[in-house]
Order: sequence, then C-alpha cells, then structure tokens
Amino acid sequence: MKKKIAAFFIVLLLIAGFGILAYPTISNQWNTYRQSRLISDYDAAVETKGNTVTTTYKYDGVEFHVDVEADAVQTHNAQDAIKSAWGADASAFGIL
Repeated sequence: MKKKIAAFFIVLLLIAGFGILAYPTISNQWNTYRQSRLISDYDAAVETKGNTVTTTYKYDGVEFHVDVEADAVQTHNAQDAIKSAWGADASAFGIL
C-alpha cells in the first residue's frame, strides 16, 4: 500500500513538473492564436481626395472614419521659424 501511495505522489510530481515547464510554451501559443484572430477581424482603408485623407477602420462589426485635411503650403522660411521658436534673429548669428 505504501508503494502505491509513493508511486502516486511521484507520478503527481512528474505531471506537476511537466505542467510548470510546459506553461510558457502553451501560453505563448494560445496568445499567438488569439492575437491572430483579433488581427484578422481588423481592417483599415486609406482614401485620398484632393487634400483630404480619409482612413476607414473596421473592427468587430463596427466602422468609423477619420478625416484629415492637409494643407502643405509653406508660408514662412527657416529664419522666421527660428525667430518664432527662440526669439533670435538667425542672420545676426550667421546661422543662415
């Protein structure tokens, strides 16, 4: 009877040890699977009309849009930028 109990505890210890050693691998595989499922449900599309960029996001049956209007006309030069940022005249220092 004592041999059966000792064998049972040895087998239980081996199973517990295997479970502890296998946990990181199994949890990593599970998380990779879950993340791939989440990514497959996500979709984004970018559309440009004139100077407006529209990004459409679709995720989990919900859709929303982000519109960005870009105006890339430069209205000042580097000297004006330095003057507004630091309050110093760039030409006086010989920078530009």
